[in-house]
Amino acid sequence: MDSYPRIKSVKPLPDYKLLVCFRNDVTKIYDCSDLLKQPTFFLLRNKALFEAVQVDMGGYGISWNDELDLSEAELWRKGELMVFAPIETPKTVEAMFDGKLFHPTEPITLKANSRVRLTVELIPS
Repeated sequence: MDSYPRIKSVKPLPDYKLLVCFRNDVTKIYDCSDLLKQPTFFLLRNKALFEAVQVDMGGYGISWNDELDLSEAELWRKGELMVFAPIETPKTVEAMFDGKLFHPTEPITLKANSRVRLTVELIPS
């Protein structure tokens, strides 16, 4: 029997994808769109339920409720590996602040939980 790394965290993403971080520090993206075609998983079409995903006790899988779950093996085998390119030099990125969060105007590729230094400078409108 194969052994798969346990799950450390899971975060719902747009387009019914999941960002899954494993305890061995590997991060994968799992696309749930094919699951939504199966009658068992029709309920996950409800965005609020989909976004309520949680890691199961011990990290052996994820679940939305008592009847909807996926194993760590499924997520590991079918998840797409995220590759993070290190940022060699400081980068300036503009962002819009909505009063709560900063929204960058371009993608920033960072590993989850990366520490960064932010310098805020107001740009005239």
